[in-house]
Amino acid sequence: MKPLKSLKIIDEPFSDTPRIETWNYEAVLKTALKEREELLKTNPQLRGLQDEIDARLSSVDDSQKRMQILGTMIGNKLGELHKKCNELKAICEDLDVDFNLPILNIKQHLINLKKMTASMCVR
Repeated sequence: MKPLKSLKIIDEPFSDTPRIETWNYEAVLKTALKEREELLKTNPQLRGLQDEIDARLSSVDDSQKRMQILGTMIGNKLGELHKKCNELKAICEDLDVDFNLPILNIKQHLINLKKMTASMCVR
């Protein structure tokens, strides 16, 4: 049996019945790919990361495994970000600048990213 590619069921809050919306899978995919290419044109430094994602996912058909791979990659990037953040924290301490200033709010962003990534990864 072929999976449906033209229906999307949307759970409405405070509603007993979900809303069914029709959509065109090919059009949505085409739009998403176009937006990705525009993002990569305006941010060429992301091309290497996109190539890495494409290479890792090219041989994986299972959507759950694809999400696990993406979750792991995000977790790894988050680890790199955390390391850089610790370096920034050390610099702030050397300069006697409060690392927890609301304008920086780096620590809270890292905590939020870590929670979000943890929910994506299957351990």
